[in-house]
Amino acid sequence: MSAAALRWAVSDSATLTRRYLAHLRHQPAELAGAIGFPILLVLMFAFLLGGMMAVPGGGDYRQALLPGLFTMTMLFGQSATMIAVVTDAQRGITDRFRSMPMRRPRC
Repeated sequence: MSAAALRWAVSDSATLTRRYLAHLRHQPAELAGAIGFPILLVLMFAFLLGGMMAVPGGGDYRQALLPGLFTMTMLFGQSATMIAVVTDAQRGITDRFRSMPMRRPRC
């Protein structure tokens, strides 16, 4: 990747990040859900249900729990991203992105 392409990628990423953060400022429930859901999962599975769980072969339940919870959090975040992309496409925001001076993605 050339230096110019890298600058465009960083600039475009910064523009989209600012847009997303401005959106979150107007939608605090979405921010609370994005941050609160993973915390709620960890608290619920580690402390509420953790006393009932036994890891086969011994070991600490939390060491087995956290990688699975991180994976679940990543998948839920991915689904939220897909929903946001579809919503943006339906509202015409994707067409506005096409009219902006942004580098076209290579597929």
